[in-house]
Amino acid sequence: MTRIKALARRLYASETARYLAAGAAATFVDLAVFFLLRHVAGTAENPANIISIAAAALFAYFTNKLFVFRKRVSGIPALILEFCAFIASRAATMLVEYFGYAPARRLFGGSSRLREYAAKTVVIAAVVALNYGFGKLVVFRKAKGGGG
Repeated sequence: MTRIKALARRLYASETARYLAAGAAATFVDLAVFFLLRHVAGTAENPANIISIAAAALFAYFTNKLFVFRKRVSGIPALILEFCAFIASRAATMLVEYFGYAPARRLFGGSSRLREYAAKTVVIAAVVALNYGFGKLVVFRKAKGGGG
């Protein structure tokens, strides 16, 4: 049990491990919202895709800010600027996800649910990598002195 606790502490201390956990949670939110919209509410693919991406992005802002990068800002203007930078970076990767989905669907072929989700998952993986770069290097970057 002590080894498990030590491993958990090491993983929690790792920004990359925290990002992967947050990314997995955001991916779950994306896929769950997509599933609910597609197969419970009967929403068409494209609107369901856009809404699921937006829901995952909002979830990701809070997990990245508070859990992954642990970035604190002082004052409302700084918070608004940070949020706008996050939204701008996510808007860019949302375009990658939106326009990448159709080619990925063609790559997997057919129209089964499994292929639909396989295509979505492959595109999400690429977007997660891009989002980490934007988060670390642009949105939640540390001040030169290492402070948050």
